[in-house]
Amino acid sequence: MPAPSSKRRRTSSSSADADAADADADAALPPAARWTGALSSADASRYARHVSLPSFGALKQAALHRARVLIVGLGGLGSPASMYLVSSGLGSVTLADADVVELSNIHRQIAHRESAVGLAKVASAAATLRAMNSRCDVRTVEARLAPANALDLVRGHDVVLDCTDDVKTRYVISDACASAGVPLVAAAAVGTEGQLTVYCRASAKSVGGVAANTSEKETVAALPLDEEEEEVPPCYRCVFPTPPATRDCASCAGSGVLGPVPGVMGVLQATECIKVLTKHLGRGGGERTLAGRLLMYDAFGGGSMFTHVKLRKRRADCVACGADGTSSGGAWMKTYDYDAFINGNNACAAVKKEAGEEGDGRELYARNLERITPTELREMLTTPTGRGLDVVDVRPRGLYDAAALPGARHVSEYVFPNLWCERPDVMNAAWDRKKPTIVFVCSRGIASKRAAEKYAREIYDEYTTLRDERRKGRTVYGEPELPENMVRILDVVGGMERWRADVDPTFPKLV
Repeated sequence: MPAPSSKRRRTSSSSADADAADADADAALPPAARWTGALSSADASRYARHVSLPSFGALKQAALHRARVLIVGLGGLGSPASMYLVSSGLGSVTLADADVVELSNIHRQIAHRESAVGLAKVASAAATLRAMNSRCDVRTVEARLAPANALDLVRGHDVVLDCTDDVKTRYVISDACASAGVPLVAAAAVGTEGQLTVYCRASAKSVGGVAANTSEKETVAALPLDEEEEEVPPCYRCVFPTPPATRDCASCAGSGVLGPVPGVMGVLQATECIKVLTKHLGRGGGERTLAGRLLMYDAFGGGSMFTHVKLRKRRADCVACGADGTSSGGAWMKTYDYDAFINGNNACAAVKKEAGEEGDGRELYARNLERITPTELREMLTTPTGRGLDVVDVRPRGLYDAAALPGARHVSEYVFPNLWCERPDVMNAAWDRKKPTIVFVCSRGIASKRAAEKYAREIYDEYTTLRDERRKGRTVYGEPELPENMVRILDVVGGMERWRADVDPTFPKLV
């Protein structure tokens, strides 16, 4: 696991001058006349608007200075969350992300600039944060969180922010936080909607987020749980014991996102993080967090943009936050098969399994499926027979409208019509033994594969219906025999992204 890189807290010349002047002035006074407080003079002045808040104050600001936060994902959520936490006086932040900045990120990932395109996101964001607050210790980890490194990263922090949009990573982060006893502030944003909650409870040694490093340790440890939070909040696995099916997993790349929406959720995520870190300190202690509740945001929701729902309760037998999971310290994570767990509900995997379960036609739809490369598709399109290809684009409508192959028609993967009935010309060609060809394309070759398999199943259903009719002695379409390979069904490996790389570099990068 790459060790977090760090540039120790740098003090700007103005900050250094202010600190030196404070020290000189303080030394000139007799001890009995020297002022005392939770903050230095420079920090008290810089965060005066926080200090003057009756519900916040100097003790919470001082706790924030001592806090250590891990932010996983420096995209649309991680950008505003990290910027507001650092500008609010966070003492140390670790940024974890393996991606590089792309031009399509800029409209919502505000920690990055046009000049940063091609750079690692953690490096770009770190430069932005250090420019905002030179006194914050900014560390970077240019790697994805995985079962092998998640626990080591999480254990060194008081709170973790999940700013990712990958299902497997969400389970890994939550499992690590549950095992290590670190609160997890998780947010999501796609389209015009967002969600936010707090998973997992801090272990006894870190109640209040920063208690282990504060003089208020004994006071914090004695504080009872909030009345609303007498039950330990669930982890992500408690709420979602079964991973969502692939078709239900929307992402910004596939479904789009309105730029300000992740900004709203990232700012709320930073606010919730501060509440978790400081909730039991100072006069305004005890603010209720979103633990056990889910905040939902709909930018186009009119008068009810924000709503709350209660989450499922923590499961005592949960493999992550149950007694067995926490007692092992998370050792089980390194041998747990996350890929098998996630793929257990994968729609494509289910289709493949179904295709081989029984004969008598069921193998027919699997035999009709083929995968081709973008180069092979180009060759097919440029031949005389290619003019008869039926190219079906299953990307979101906005991407199709922005750029599509000549002659391609759009069909939504999520509202998939009966193409067999929709295209009688295809059916007639099939019965004339011309074996028409349908090609499915998407952005990266995943949705098109699902669509091709779904259509092949429709053909199988049609096959079995006609077969059953013939077995009853009925004439079907006047044909003496049923053709075995009615339609040739193709999907393009790598989708339009690979088309852009291998065939046409002028095709815009849309995901």
